[in-house]
Amino acid sequence: MMRKRLLQLAFLAFSATALAAGPPSMLPPSFSGWQRAGTPQASKDARQADPANAALLREYGFTDFESAAYTRDGRSLQVKVARFSDATGAYGAFTFYNLPGMQGEQIGDQAVSNVDRVIFRRGNILVTAIFQEVTAMSVAELRSLAEKLLPLAAGTRNLPTVTEYLPRQALEMNSIRYVNGPRGLEQANSVIPESVIDFEHSSPELAVGRYRTDRGEAALTIIYYPTPQLATEKVRVLESLPQVTGPAPQLWVRRSGPLVAVVSGEISPGDARSLLESVNYVAQVTWNERAPVTTGQVKALIVNSFILIGVIMLIFIVLGGFFGGARVVLRRALTRGRFQPGQDSELISLKLRD
Repeated sequence: MMRKRLLQLAFLAFSATALAAGPPSMLPPSFSGWQRAGTPQASKDARQADPANAALLREYGFTDFESAAYTRDGRSLQVKVARFSDATGAYGAFTFYNLPGMQGEQIGDQAVSNVDRVIFRRGNILVTAIFQEVTAMSVAELRSLAEKLLPLAAGTRNLPTVTEYLPRQALEMNSIRYVNGPRGLEQANSVIPESVIDFEHSSPELAVGRYRTDRGEAALTIIYYPTPQLATEKVRVLESLPQVTGPAPQLWVRRSGPLVAVVSGEISPGDARSLLESVNYVAQVTWNERAPVTTGQVKALIVNSFILIGVIMLIFIVLGGFFGGARVVLRRALTRGRFQPGQDSELISLKLRD
């Protein structure tokens, strides 16, 4: 009895210690020779992650943030990690931190770098790394860090498809922005009124890309609505705006399925129509749920397979007996009185060998 109570007390003490320690850290103690210095700073307040864009991060489903300093051979590295509710949110935030002039890198799912700063995404986790001194191995070292991060399961890592409809020809590098709310629309410098898009009731997704034209720069905004009917209604509203109905249109609008494409900026009417016509909806089916398979289902499949084989064999036996019996009866009825026993009543032999 005393031993049982001691075990219970030990378990309660361990549970209390675990609760006091809080959830495990997102950042590992070490990677590729880098050692974490001190305790990471963690917060669920988006203002701690980025004071200037806190509302935007919350719009993308920001959940928590962690920051830690690492040291190696007298050098320092500051790593900041923002976690989102799904990969879509992390992808949206990545598109806004991916600024012109940054170059792509092979780290995690997506990565860009600029001088001493590297930004990469893995699943629903967005990482910003700032090096005191960049070396030839800095990118490889961050690949090791990306492998130690634990994103959400594969079923919650599907990315939005609306960005795939942006034509790549003449698209400016690092200009794609994924938007799913009014803050993102504001940050993307879109000329389309938020009241027309209606994030609250229509639940659309947006992709904005910048294109270089003969006259300057133009923007293509693709709005993905849940249904083609809703997209048709929004096209009517957009076509009634003064920017579209005026003598010199500033917006060009076209619908393809549930997609509404809008071109604005410094572009000729011909180039605007050509850009709009390159946006065509293609229906896609995404299966992101893994069907569970149990032992009972496997047994049932085997038993049902044998039952099916038995039924098919029985059908063939019955049909064979029916057609065989019918043939015998029909032959006797047709040959009765016309042939004598011993005569060949079925085949005519030409006896060619004689």
